[in-house]
Amino acid sequence: MKLKVRHYLYLIGLITCLSSYLLYISMPFISFLILAFAILISFVAFVIIAVKDSLKTILIFVFLGIITICFRIPFKEWATTKYYNSIITRNEKMFEKVNNILSSKKRDISYPLILEEKDSIFSVIEIQTLNQFLKETKIGYIRKDKKKIFYPIWGVPLEMDYGIFFFYSGDMPTKDFKHLNGNWYYD
Repeated sequence: MKLKVRHYLYLIGLITCLSSYLLYISMPFISFLILAFAILISFVAFVIIAVKDSLKTILIFVFLGIITICFRIPFKEWATTKYYNSIITRNEKMFEKVNNILSSKKRDISYPLILEEKDSIFSVIEIQTLNQFLKETKIGYIRKDKKKIFYPIWGVPLEMDYGIFFFYSGDMPTKDFKHLNGNWYYD
């Protein structure tokens, strides 16, 4: 079987479907557009393959499509884990400082707080550290409860949030979270 343009387009579409997940966390809308475009290219190329090629060639390309679909979920998990771990590694010292500040407070916290509350909860140095962290990491806010600290990687409050969790209390999650490293998890 000699590969023609339609075969290459189909394969490029399948590879692009998988590679779109490399942007899934950092740029979800762009990832969705790339995925939709890749599916469209693959579908059109497959229709042309179905019309012009032999049954053997069609079955080979159906098999490749099925393999791609089966490989999609583990690849997405792998890409997500790598992305989150790179954020943690790049900002390790800042995360450590912020985790220490927030875990020392005995109440639930959402930061940034309204101005009046800052003075009663945090010292001036802690506020500077927290603000520097938000600025350097481009994380918009932080939430802390009795067990964990949540750092959204993208999203807006009350909408779709993806992010990482630091479990400081010693109570590690048993379900609903995927382990990254140490006390770090994501959902």
